[in-house]
Amino acid sequence: MNTLGALHWPWAGACLALLGCAAAHAQPAAYSADDYLRHFALSTCLAKGFAGTALARDAQAAAAAYVELGTYDAEAYAAAAQLANDYLARPYKSKQGQTPLTTMKCIDLMRGPELRSLMESQASPAP
Repeated sequence: MNTLGALHWPWAGACLALLGCAAAHAQPAAYSADDYLRHFALSTCLAKGFAGTALARDAQAAAAAYVELGTYDAEAYAAAAQLANDYLARPYKSKQGQTPLTTMKCIDLMRGPELRSLMESQASPAP
């Protein structure tokens, strides 16, 4: 019998349960206003790119949280969402030719010059 099995570690379940509860109540990391907008753009892109999936639902929730945590105005978030549409419409080709590379498009959006330009064009958000 494995000495690390549940019979030899009866407290393991309670420990894991406590760790799970702690993780469920963890607060998100604090980021700059630019980072929150960048993360919103990534989350929105993933939500749109994987529509109808569990990933999309989670990404939509994350995007909403980044809006709540961020300080840019509504127009900046709307423009970032439009950039997500633009990036998703780009024709990326994988070596196999069958994969749409949606995740790559979203990562490229997050680090792309268009989003950087959007942030630079906005008035400095309040801290």
